Amino acid sequence: MTQQPTKTVLLYQHDQDKDDVNVHVISCVPFDSLDESKKAMFVHPEEGLDVIITDQTIFVPKVDGQGSDAGLMRLILEEQPQQDADPPPMFTVTQVRTTSEGLVLHLGGFGWGSFSPGDQVQQRVNPTFREMHSKLHSAGHILGLAIRRLASILGEVVELEGQYHFGRSFVQFRGLINEHHREAIESATNDIIEENLPINIRWWTSDELRDKCSYSSHSSTVSDGDLTRVVEFEGAGAYPCSGTHMARTKDVGPIDILDISHESGITKISFGLGSVIRIPM
Repeated sequence: MTQQPTKTVLLYQHDQDKDDVNVHVISCVPFDSLDESKKAMFVHPEEGLDVIITDQTIFVPKVDGQGSDAGLMRLILEEQPQQDADPPPMFTVTQVRTTSEGLVLHLGGFGWGSFSPGDQVQQRVNPTFREMHSKLHSAGHILGLAIRRLASILGEVVELEGQYHFGRSFVQFRGLINEHHREAIESATNDIIEENLPINIRWWTSDELRDKCSYSSHSSTVSDGDLTRVVEFEGAGAYPCSGTHMARTKDVGPIDILDISHESGITKISFGLGSVIRIPM
């Protein structure tokens, strides 16, 4: 019998470039059977969907402000099917979330068939979604680093949280950043892009975090024993981070500062990418 793991192993944390992997199904249940707290994690789910838990996952859940992956899971058959046999069951992943216990829930629907606990399935990430979210997440941290470079003209502000979603990406700061600095902020941000800095995933000790990391308020940062996962923009700064990123700053493309707004002492800087990735419908 397949036993429920205490946590889903997050394969992308150590290899974010891998886009397919074979894993085992722990459970496959109707979405409607979830308790209300877990249902509330998902946005506008359609009727008749299922939720799958696997022992490991390559899919990035909604985490650290980054939108979740999408993609497919396909049953791996133990024997070669006969020529006239039905194709193996296929599951389309539309949203991914993590429970407070560390289990990753894959929401989606079957085109045909179903999975059972113990089945081996191939997970394949939609590369368009992954690239879009990686670009936006890298862009948000690059914006934060640019604000730090401009400290002498912007004054003292503290970086807070960001959101990195198609059409609604922003970073928030405690303190007032005036609209008339918009051009300087966009220029400093794109200077970092043009520097084409390597973007590295590191695992650092607490001492390294204190010495090298920019401030981050994210509470979902991933740790591995005594080490914390970090994204480092080589020579510019680093953040504790559990999301995915591009390989170099120039891979992000030009960043546009769309709006600077203020509420209750918080400055919100909204941004977009000059090289927009179109999501196929």
